[in-house]
Amino acid sequence: MSANLPLPSNTRLVTIAAHVDHGKTTLADSLCEHNGIISERLAGTVRYLDSMEEEQRRGITIRSSAIGLKHNYKPVKGNKKVEQQKGQGQGQQMVIHLIDSPGHVDFSMEVSSALQICDGAILLVDVVEGMCARTQSILREAYSQRLVPILVLNKIDRLCTDLGLTLNESYVRIRNVIENVNAAASNMIRSARAQALDREYDLTLNRQNGVHHDDENNDNNNDCGGVQDDELEMIWNFDPGRGNVVFTSALFGWGFTIPSLARALFKSNTIHLKPPLMRQYLFGDFKYRTDNGKVIKWKQNDDSPTMFAEYGLKPMWDIMMGISTAQTSLGLESVLFGGNTYHPQNPDLQGAKKDLKIKATTVGMADDVMGALHVGCTTSLTAAQSLQVPKTIQELQQVLNNSNASCEVTILRALLRRHRPLSDAVLDAVCDVCPSPAEASSKFRIGPLSLVPRVESLSDESINVEYKKVQNAVKHCIHSSDPSAITVAHCCKFISTDRAHINDPELFSHLDSLGGEDGVGTSAGIILGVARVMCGTLCSKDIEYYCFGPKHNDSVDEHVPKRRVRLYLLMGSAYIRVNKVPAGHICAVYGLEELQLKTMTLSSSPSGMHLNAFNQGLQPLVKVNVEAVSNSDTAALEKGLAKLSLADAAVDIICTAKGERILACLGEIHLEQSIIDLRNVYMGNDIELRISKPIVDFRESTTWFHNEGDDFQQFYNLDSAPLRQTLIPPYCEEDGLLFAKNGRSRAIVSGRGIALHIRALPLSSQIHSCLKNKLFQETCSDDLKELAKALNMKKDTPVEIFEKLIELTAAVHENGNAIIESEGMRSGFCVKGVACRPKEPKEVFVPKAAEPQSLAETDTSKEEKLEEKEVAVKTNIAKEEYEDTKKRISGGDMQNGEMSLKDSKTFNIWKNEFKGSLIGGFQSGCSSGPLCEESVRGVLIVLEGVEIALFERRKKTGTEDDYRIAHPITGGMVVAALRTGIRTALLTRPARLMEGHLKLTLHSSLSGLGPLYEVLTKRRGKVLSDTMVEGTDLISIEATLPQFESFGLTSELMKKSSGEVTAPELIFSSWEMLDEDPFWIPTSQEEREDYGEIVVNGDISTGIANNALKFIRLVRNRKGLIVDSHKIVVAAEKQRTLARKK
Repeated sequence: MSANLPLPSNTRLVTIAAHVDHGKTTLADSLCEHNGIISERLAGTVRYLDSMEEEQRRGITIRSSAIGLKHNYKPVKGNKKVEQQKGQGQGQQMVIHLIDSPGHVDFSMEVSSALQICDGAILLVDVVEGMCARTQSILREAYSQRLVPILVLNKIDRLCTDLGLTLNESYVRIRNVIENVNAAASNMIRSARAQALDREYDLTLNRQNGVHHDDENNDNNNDCGGVQDDELEMIWNFDPGRGNVVFTSALFGWGFTIPSLARALFKSNTIHLKPPLMRQYLFGDFKYRTDNGKVIKWKQNDDSPTMFAEYGLKPMWDIMMGISTAQTSLGLESVLFGGNTYHPQNPDLQGAKKDLKIKATTVGMADDVMGALHVGCTTSLTAAQSLQVPKTIQELQQVLNNSNASCEVTILRALLRRHRPLSDAVLDAVCDVCPSPAEASSKFRIGPLSLVPRVESLSDESINVEYKKVQNAVKHCIHSSDPSAITVAHCCKFISTDRAHINDPELFSHLDSLGGEDGVGTSAGIILGVARVMCGTLCSKDIEYYCFGPKHNDSVDEHVPKRRVRLYLLMGSAYIRVNKVPAGHICAVYGLEELQLKTMTLSSSPSGMHLNAFNQGLQPLVKVNVEAVSNSDTAALEKGLAKLSLADAAVDIICTAKGERILACLGEIHLEQSIIDLRNVYMGNDIELRISKPIVDFRESTTWFHNEGDDFQQFYNLDSAPLRQTLIPPYCEEDGLLFAKNGRSRAIVSGRGIALHIRALPLSSQIHSCLKNKLFQETCSDDLKELAKALNMKKDTPVEIFEKLIELTAAVHENGNAIIESEGMRSGFCVKGVACRPKEPKEVFVPKAAEPQSLAETDTSKEEKLEEKEVAVKTNIAKEEYEDTKKRISGGDMQNGEMSLKDSKTFNIWKNEFKGSLIGGFQSGCSSGPLCEESVRGVLIVLEGVEIALFERRKKTGTEDDYRIAHPITGGMVVAALRTGIRTALLTRPARLMEGHLKLTLHSSLSGLGPLYEVLTKRRGKVLSDTMVEGTDLISIEATLPQFESFGLTSELMKKSSGEVTAPELIFSSWEMLDEDPFWIPTSQEEREDYGEIVVNGDISTGIANNALKFIRLVRNRKGLIVDSHKIVVAAEKQRTLARKK
């Protein structure tokens, strides 16, 4: 079977990508019909590649499907690709691997894997809806993968039937759509170039300043190889005259390109211009004068049609109008023109409707249809007789009889497929425009199709030489039938199928012999990998291949697993067993499931590496907790979740410390499909599952005090009233809270050997981005100035402030947090040692622990407790050092002489023994906040000072050896203290929650705007833009919506608007702060009048509709934490008899 697969030069790898419901699967049906896979009558309606039951039920593509198509490509003279291949005869036998990808944003990971494995992209655009949000994102992703695109404009027929546009209006509409796509592509390319230039400039500036950027050499995916800038712009400029734009109606199997139409018009002597010259004018503001054969300029207000309208659109318009006329002449209703349905007036014909059929002799067929069929017919003269355009009335009737066409739609399909075959137009454009696998890997896609470089300094010279051979074979897609030749294949994703779709009895015998061990051989699905052979020939069973995972590190002696594989050709839902697959082809691979890697690269050489991975940056939006109803089914659940995570790269499985199994998906539809697959495919229907309600992640953060940036020393010594959250349970029970105030805390290490002075401040996302990239941006100037005042920095300009921050930064976290050392800490000025004699307490100063305060305390009791807080200590040394440290932190003179021997020893102990635990404590403290144990975001942690208890020798030598640490302290103890200090510092600041916001895009009619805005307002959504879609009555809406409010949005919109609003697409936008204080209560008379009195129900609740407090309680309740609104006992002093209902 492998002998039927051609060389890489005669192979094309393409994917169809588009917005949802733009006609991808319908287009794929027409291409499958070209190979005889499905019948002509079913093409466009059966949706052959949507083989899953859920796909047929929902009417959308959920999993990308691949199929191999044969095509006899007859190139045009002057084609450079053909001139390099001599002796091809009348045509070349091509194999085109076509992948139909989903359009819904919930399954965008399927699109990413399809774009990664292919070299060309068929970008499908509905000419009625035009460019959509998903189209924009697919454009950017295809460009990042360096694919060569083809623009296919679909649903051309709707311009006539649904919108009722004239020929010239339709031409203008199509022209505007192409211009919009070209504008988006041009802006994308220029933006990418500008970012590259800015990045290069910043890197150069950093090199001059001695700053090294971590990602300086990690630009492989942006490598354009041998493609120059001008050529890249030409590739992404869609010009109908060059043949990279196809005009189609996939439902009716009709399509053409400007070059194919020019050749057809020239051969039929309709226009006496040679095709290379004609195609320059066919799509443009030109019209053709038949009287003198000249092409003249067309003006916008001219009633005469353009050349494209006259020869490209008018034949289709005439055919549709002729068939509609034939339908109405029989007294039947025409379904083609929805808004202009004809109702028959002849009552004599009403009873005979069922027996009436359109024939070749019916009015409108013999004159209108027959005349239009021969204008610009692109059907090849060598095509089968049954596919030729009928030339006589008898042949027309024969076509109707053979295709069993009786109604308008089936007659249109039968005639338009013969007039201008869609499959020939699209497949010819793919062969002509898209590169072969060898050309793509060596020129267009060098970056995305290259291997990760090895660390040469850590490898033997022989390994480096062998790796270069492997890399060169991959770059040039070297084909060799010798099994011992270098072979590399990249597995981009895994899929699940069942036995009914696999043609391999030998595999079934092997699975049955295992007897169901580990779920194999049962009704559970079979996992197959989808792989592209990069070079050599991939063989079944004979050879063991090295499997390199995406995180393989050659700098360490890491074991690389080896596996034998079984190969299958992908033919939609069917998998055909083959023994060999040569370079340049796509196949399915069995035998890699147990490695549990979502992507991997197979290599016959141990010196190979993984293919450059493309990170789309998607993150799951919907999470649920999955558990088995019966504990005995837990093991089967875990195996099923592992298989689901492997087969769907967009699924994340998270196991928490509490034993939860969190299933995270990209959206609600993705979640529903994942649960269906888990039950039916990976586990079996006999296992019952318990699914929780959707879990929403929040982030804990803080904001500024109103007077925090006024005076640093005054705010440090400010004796303000404690915040409300520090006085109410369960928050007041936080460890170390008694030693925290105004966002500062003093964390005591266990054993009282070290005290850490910690401060928490708000950190804007702009400053965090600059610190992360070590690049200054003007947009964060105001935030830097505000932060500098809070840190008491004596810097004038934002650039100086940023440079100082970079110098003081210890770590920058991906979650939006950072930790720095104060200037006093960095210089050692705020590092103090507490010298202790042998008979003195070997500890830092610690005030006496006071009882937790509550709201019920009187002012007298508070004063008494504050007096008891200070206690006399056996020695004043520790307290004096404590007061001196506070004075230095509050703004003491840092140039006050040299450091003493004691403090110098303390500073060295901190740097050499404990500073390494700083980052660990910072990560631990930010992993869970004090409000509801959610991650912390947007916080800057400042280490302001350190006190360390030292033992002082009696006999001094005048060196640092006179002091040593008083208590044995480990790094884990410092990490625990830092965690406590960060949590208490955050708890004494104004508390805020951050919630994820989603970007929402949809289309609505004018009548649906009212319900749409009502629903968005109720769900706290904000409309960003609303623009009319040109040529329609639809309005494109872009808005943001909190993730918590997004569940059930689609069903509510459909119900409220009566279907006038399309299903929204939701993608993650950003984290936004919820500007509500969860612990605010009305205090003034005016606030009490507005919000009411404080409601105290035993839980110290505010009784106010506070979203932030509601979210905190929901999260704490889900995690099993104590919630402030829970009542343990109600009216315990009363005896009540509760009646039991019989």
